[in-house]
Amino acid sequence: MRSFLLSLALLSLSPAAEQWALLSLGKDQEIKAYRLHEDGSLGHPKTITTGGSPSCMTVSQNHRILYVAMKKSKSIATYKIGKGATLTPLSETLVGEDASYLTIHPSGKYLLSSYYQAGKAAVHRINADGSLSNMPLQMIETDERAHAISLDPSGQFAFVPHTRPNSIHQFRFDPKKGILSPNSTPILQREENSGPRHLAIHPSNQHAYGSDEQGRAVTTYRLDQRKGLLKTVETILTHPPAPYEGKHSTSDIHVHPSGKFVYLANRGYNVIAPFTIDPATSKLTALTRVPTEEVTRSFGISPDGKFLISAGQKSGNIATFQIEPDGNLTRLSTTPAGKNPWWVQIVELPDASASIEIGQGTMAREITSALLQTRLTERKHLNENGDLPGATGIISF
Repeated sequence: MRSFLLSLALLSLSPAAEQWALLSLGKDQEIKAYRLHEDGSLGHPKTITTGGSPSCMTVSQNHRILYVAMKKSKSIATYKIGKGATLTPLSETLVGEDASYLTIHPSGKYLLSSYYQAGKAAVHRINADGSLSNMPLQMIETDERAHAISLDPSGQFAFVPHTRPNSIHQFRFDPKKGILSPNSTPILQREENSGPRHLAIHPSNQHAYGSDEQGRAVTTYRLDQRKGLLKTVETILTHPPAPYEGKHSTSDIHVHPSGKFVYLANRGYNVIAPFTIDPATSKLTALTRVPTEEVTRSFGISPDGKFLISAGQKSGNIATFQIEPDGNLTRLSTTPAGKNPWWVQIVELPDASASIEIGQGTMAREITSALLQTRLTERKHLNENGDLPGATGIISF
C-alpha cells in the first residue's frame, strides 16, 4: 500500500447516487423508504416497523445514519442506512421528553433537539458508530412551545423558535464542549400572534427565513455572521384569497439548495407557497401557490434540487412536485402512504458499485480535471460503506 497523488482527467460516479424519500408514519408506527427516480417517480416503498410512534427525523452529513424521535417512548432512535435505504436499528436513547425537531451540528459530533411540550432544548454527543450518548450533555429550559432548533452553517450559533411566546431564543454554541449559552441578545421578540415555528438559514449564512404559524406568514431575517443575531427584515402574509374562511396556519419551510428559492407549507389552505430570493436584498417575491395534500406538516427537497415531496398528515398521502428552473412547482404524482405521515427526509445514498479505473480516470458522473489524493490498495473498488478499503473515511461518494 502506498500514498500518492492521482491526477484524473475525468472523475465521475457510476451510476449516479440514489435518492430516497424517508417518511415517518406516527399512527402506523412505521418508516417507509421510497426510491426517488430521476424522472420524479417513486418506487415501491420499503417498510420498517419502529415499535414506537416516529415523528421528526434528521440524517448525518454522510447520509448513513438516521435519527428519529419516538413520541410514545420519548426517545431518539438511531438507524444505520444501508444499501437500498435498508434501515438497521443501531440504538435508542431515552430522553424523557417528546422531541419536536432534530438537527446535526456541522462537525457531525452533536445532535441538537427541541421539545415543544416541555419547552426545552438539548444537546447529545454522537458516538463514533453514530449512536447517541446515553445522557444529554445539556438539557435546558427555554419557554413553552419550543418548536424547532436551527444552527447556522458555521455551527457557532443556534436558534430556537417558540410559537406561543412569539419569540426566537438565540444561543452561542461551544463546539469543544457541546454546550449552548445565551447570546448577547438572548431573545428576539416578535409581534403578538406571529408564532415563529421553523427557521431555515440561507447557505450564504447572511439571512434566514421563518415560518410564522399564527401569523400565516414568512419572515425574512438578516443574520449577523459575527454576532449570531437575527434582525427582522420583512414579513409577507400567505393568507388565501377571499372568500376562503377556513382555519389555516403555516408549518414547514425550506431554502432550495441553490439558495435561489424559499418554499413554505400552509395547512388548512393546503398549499405550498414558493418564493424567489433577491440576491441583493434577501427579500422574497411570491410565485404561484400550488395545492398540496391536506394538512401538510412536513416536506423535503431532494439534494439535487429537482424535486419537492410533501406529506398530508390528514390525507395520508404524499405529493411529489418537480421544481422548475424558475422555482415554480409542477405536481407529478400523489401516492397513498399511511396514517399520520409526520416527517419527510430525503437522503442521497453513496453508490457502493462506484469504482476507480486506473489509467482511464473514469468513474461515471463527469467532473473534469479532478485531483484525487487517497491511499490505493490492491482492491480498487469501494466497499459497501462507500469507502476505499484500507483508507476508510479518506474517500467516499
